[in-house]
Amino acid sequence: MADAAEETDAPAPKKKGGILPLALGAVAALALGAGAAYAVRNGIIPTPDKTEPPIEKKTETDPPAFYELPAIAVPLPAENGRPRQLRLALSIETTADQLLDVESQGPRILDSLNTLLRAIDGEDIADPTALDRLRAQMLRRLRLAIHPEAVRDLLIVEYVIL
Repeated sequence: MADAAEETDAPAPKKKGGILPLALGAVAALALGAGAAYAVRNGIIPTPDKTEPPIEKKTETDPPAFYELPAIAVPLPAENGRPRQLRLALSIETTADQLLDVESQGPRILDSLNTLLRAIDGEDIADPTALDRLRAQMLRRLRLAIHPEAVRDLLIVEYVIL
């Protein structure tokens, strides 16, 4: 029984933490919530307005116009002793207002595209994702060669490896 008496006389371990951390966490959460509500109410944080109509493209004012480039033939490295080539037909999408400007830059456009196409490796073209990468590179070259606003898109009308 002496052991039992010693156990009861020993002080109980103290609880750590208490209510103070819980209270501080609640106050911080309330402060953050109030700050967020204030920011949303005063327009600091934008919220989508459900009453606004969806944004429409301006098709009535800026109808597309297309400039057809002359066909481009690019020699590729021979495969099994047989010569190969890539034939491309491209069309530049622009606006009716910019069409004459794009047409007047035809030689500059062809020079820029031919320079890019001559540097392409024949193995890269056989890759299934090559068409997307090639189109993106050509579109970037076009926008560098002429006014970026004049070129809306580049359409690959024909892509044939012979």
